[in-house]
Amino acid sequence: MEPSPETEIMSIWVLGEDLLLDHAEMTEPMVITLADEGRWVIETNHPEIPDPALTPDEAVLAWAGDCDQEDLPRLIGQSHVAMAGSVMDMTLRMLPVDMDTIYAILEIEGAAQDQYVVARRVVWLNRAGE
Repeated sequence: MEPSPETEIMSIWVLGEDLLLDHAEMTEPMVITLADEGRWVIETNHPEIPDPALTPDEAVLAWAGDCDQEDLPRLIGQSHVAMAGSVMDMTLRMLPVDMDTIYAILEIEGAAQDQYVVARRVVWLNRAGE
């Protein structure tokens, strides 16, 4: 996905035993769980796709110090988002790097306008309130 200078608002809250995340374009709140995946790596290997400013390992090193990304709580959520006239699958992988900052990889996947699309963007979630 192209970089975006716009600031968007997501809400994260606890309801009962669930951690939920919501955004205006999501069809329903996303349930966030601990990720049960291997190391997160971003590899494009494509001359037209720029590498992210920071990979997951670089973000952990820059904010959390000398530790491994797999030592931090890694969170994942899946939901749906309306985009390009279609409803697509959305996955958000999140690494809380400090009490106010979450490094995240947003992935949107699905069919739109008769084409299959996989789009990824590195995003930063910053605490705006309590």
